[in-house]
Amino acid sequence: MRHRYIMLLLILLLSSGCTAVYNLELKDDTFNEKITINSDEKNISYFKNNSFYAIIDGASNFKKYDKKIKNNVINLSYKYDGLEYNKATALSSCFEAYNVIKEDNYYIISTSKGFNCATEEDTVLLDSIKIEIKTNHKVKDNNADEVKGYHYIWNLNKNNYKDKKIYVKLYKDKYVFNYENEFYKKLALYILIVCVIISSGMYIFVKFIRKRKISNKI
Repeated sequence: MRHRYIMLLLILLLSSGCTAVYNLELKDDTFNEKITINSDEKNISYFKNNSFYAIIDGASNFKKYDKKIKNNVINLSYKYDGLEYNKATALSSCFEAYNVIKEDNYYIISTSKGFNCATEEDTVLLDSIKIEIKTNHKVKDNNADEVKGYHYIWNLNKNNYKDKKIYVKLYKDKYVFNYENEFYKKLALYILIVCVIISSGMYIFVKFIRKRKISNKI
């Protein structure tokens, strides 16, 4: 039963010399987590033969990541309901302290300083890891290294992992316009539906006219 207690920390430690991307999307009050690890060939069998848990809460409440492996790339994903993300194994494994809270009109995601998943006994294991939070909520404040549209990015490496911490303050009920081109995607869908309806109507109309002409000839 020991495999039940495998933490994300062990996943990252096994990825020595490789890179990882941690992606969190907060969309309409739902937290969607995805971890992508580029692993060495020798570690792939380990990932294939073990389960990894997004939540380990108490003695019996385990919730598994959805796991997909293609070539040497491992994808782990999980969809959290609301503030269930406060129990995320990834956060508890990699930072001494973290909070995901609702405060007045805001969501606040924050961690302590120092990324613990980068080292073991003072030996730096990961070449780099990118932490990316994207959201359709308007952001009031953040300490990201980069901001690209609605993407907030922290770049961790061997030289800066001790000083890194995450902080994002988002509005609960204020949303950005056209997040991930949603407006134009919906507009294109509506236009397609209208075109299909018009085309179908024209086809039926033409067919009806032809039938009438044939009937009149008879």
